[in-house]
Amino acid sequence: MGSPNGEKADPYLRRNVSPLRSPFLGAKQFCVLLPDNIEQLSIGSSGSKFYVVRVFSSFEYPQLPGPDYICLLHLEPVSDNPSELRGCLKVHKLDAQCEYEAISYAWGDYPEFKRALVLEDQVLKITGNLYAALMAYRYRDRIRVLWADAVCINQADTVEKSQQVAIMVDIYSKAKAVQIWLTLASGWATDAMNFMANLSSRAESFGISGEVDQSRWISTWPSLNVSDGEARNLIHNAIKAHVDYLLFRSWFNRVWIVQEVTLAAKLVVSCGHSTMDWTAFARALKILRGALRQVPQGEERSRLEGLKPAWELVRHRDVFRLLDQHGDRNHHLMTNLVGRQMSNKACSDDRDRVYAILATTRSPYSVTPDYGKKP
Repeated sequence: MGSPNGEKADPYLRRNVSPLRSPFLGAKQFCVLLPDNIEQLSIGSSGSKFYVVRVFSSFEYPQLPGPDYICLLHLEPVSDNPSELRGCLKVHKLDAQCEYEAISYAWGDYPEFKRALVLEDQVLKITGNLYAALMAYRYRDRIRVLWADAVCINQADTVEKSQQVAIMVDIYSKAKAVQIWLTLASGWATDAMNFMANLSSRAESFGISGEVDQSRWISTWPSLNVSDGEARNLIHNAIKAHVDYLLFRSWFNRVWIVQEVTLAAKLVVSCGHSTMDWTAFARALKILRGALRQVPQGEERSRLEGLKPAWELVRHRDVFRLLDQHGDRNHHLMTNLVGRQMSNKACSDDRDRVYAILATTRSPYSVTPDYGKKP
């Protein structure tokens, strides 16, 4: 890249170097090719047009040493360019010393990989939903170590993908927390999360406990200590707070979430920067489910039909916890429970449904995930 008067330009323009000095000031137009991601350049008062072309190479995944290794995203904190996501992928052995958080989110039925995640000056294209999640989850002042399937698994390598799916149980169960991403920050999402948090804080007044109640774990409809009028008012207020919108998020209908919710040691529900511990979220869902049984059929009741998939997840996690507490890992019972839960969940590849059921139940049957085979 040269200058109008024949002098050579500085090939290493840095961030925050503004305005551009001569020899560019006399140019009518010029193009800047930069390996770094610079959103804006100032050229003073010359009025010249300029074009910034960002040059990145496509991301190349590191080779995993073995089937018990995973890649983890070391997500960098907020930079001078707040819309830019940066980080690096590092290979880790999946053992007790491996500390990370896993993200549970929805890809969508027809995912479009249009957003950029810059990994050591290479670009990995990701979906808008994952981009939004990573933007919300990154820290302001330090690196955050995360696992997300679309980033940490080489989706183009069927052999690696098969090996990683085979250890998905361990990935989610060994994560120090699983972050559930429901949706972007918005006014209605904040209202819904605030309502759920407030409702959960009043659980005892409704006769709902945060602990698994062995006497009613299989009950489809929890019982509340409220009148029918109070129940109707509760459902009305939930709809007013847009809880129905919250529960219709596509995340609740993904096939893999059954495994992720069941196996996680700790779950955190997120809508933008609004978060709730799963235990509190589940308490609120139990209250709403109990209130619905006291509300007659009608528009308001139908508005909360989205509660059923969410409630089934709560119940499913409670059942597995109860069985684990009693040391009962009855494979046939678990397969029946998981199979029923996953039968109506969405997935773009029916092999996912089979692999998810077998992995979640820790099936003794020898079925190794193989995405190289046709369904």
